[in-house]
Amino acid sequence: MVGHGGAMAWVGPHAPPNDATVGTHVPVNGRHAPYLPVSATRYRLRLLNASHFSAYSIGLSDGRPLLQIGTGNGLLRKPVVRDRVLLGPAQRADVIVDFHDASGRDVVLDSVPAEPGATGADARRAALMQFRVGADAADPSRLPARLPAPQLVKVPATVSKTWTFDPDGHEEHGTFWSVNGHAYDPDRIDHRPRLGTVERWRLRNASDMTHYVHIHAEQWRTVLRDGKAPPPWEQGLEDTWRLEPGEVVEVAARFEDFTGPFMIHCHMLDHEDHGMMARFDVVPDRRQRR
Repeated sequence: MVGHGGAMAWVGPHAPPNDATVGTHVPVNGRHAPYLPVSATRYRLRLLNASHFSAYSIGLSDGRPLLQIGTGNGLLRKPVVRDRVLLGPAQRADVIVDFHDASGRDVVLDSVPAEPGATGADARRAALMQFRVGADAADPSRLPARLPAPQLVKVPATVSKTWTFDPDGHEEHGTFWSVNGHAYDPDRIDHRPRLGTVERWRLRNASDMTHYVHIHAEQWRTVLRDGKAPPPWEQGLEDTWRLEPGEVVEVAARFEDFTGPFMIHCHMLDHEDHGMMARFDVVPDRRQRR
């Protein structure tokens, strides 16, 4: 056994899950510290965290709000005013920024971690890019109070599947990141939802580290976060959720597109590579053929 930061981990074929691939620079659209000339009007920005491991708490250097109107999977029902938008790997947000009173100024899109112990304390500190605000310009855009959000599925009363994310291992084989106690095996099928049905899943983080759980195949409604209604910015469609240590999120979706194999995994890619991924197969619903 070897020690790392006071914790003990077995050495074996699977590397211990204390990994983190973090670079020295944060590029935006392939460039380090770019700038964008803008007019003093409203802009709609689609934010995507494409990092392997890092989280970003994204905001503007002068404190002006981000008006979130959607996720990566569609619009929210109502705009949500946010000081900062916390995004982990694979998470997206659709926001509007209003530069009407910033003519002649430079405004930086940055990431600032939260205070120790608060949600987002693990976010990376970085200046991401700069907006160079020019003159006022005609801006006929208007934001309605209600947005044409996609319809959400009716939530089943019972949970069809629980997925638990945790390290596992033993002296012979070493430690690894696991889903339901198993490292990923492409030949093992852990669940078989039927095409055309709606299922409710429980995502449980049993580890002492934050994970970002990503589900392939469909777009999901967030039902509960730790037994409570999700926050306003999480009430649209999602496919990736931040799970703090010990946190539980319940989600629901209809399997209506394709049959075949799909993945559920942590989108911190070092964790995925160390086994935190599982396979589920969407299968035909033979009852509908009778």
